[in-house]
Amino acid sequence: MERRSEPRFRCLLGAELNFGRRKRKMEGVVKNIASGGALLVFEQASVTPREFTLRIPSRDQTREAHVVWRGADRVGLALTPLEAPAPEDPAEKIRRLEAENRSLRQRLSPDRW
Repeated sequence: MERRSEPRFRCLLGAELNFGRRKRKMEGVVKNIASGGALLVFEQASVTPREFTLRIPSRDQTREAHVVWRGADRVGLALTPLEAPAPEDPAEKIRRLEAENRSLRQRLSPDRW
């Protein structure tokens, strides 16, 4: 019986588990993932701490993880939600885009040809 609230997507992503104030590290493979959870396969899953930081370098993601279940070589994880990027201040965005426009106009100026 499926108990997940959302579907997971199959994948093969290298992963790092960091724990113990990030002084200890283990490596594994994420076999499936969704925004709220993942299946992680690696040696010695039985000695994994209940909570750790999961880093997926190929996606440039780092998330807090909590073990929901464990097997001999795999663990089911609940993951913290991904944080949405902070919205950019509209005035700052206008200044940045105006500066970019000035720079592009200078590059296209007929005086430079």
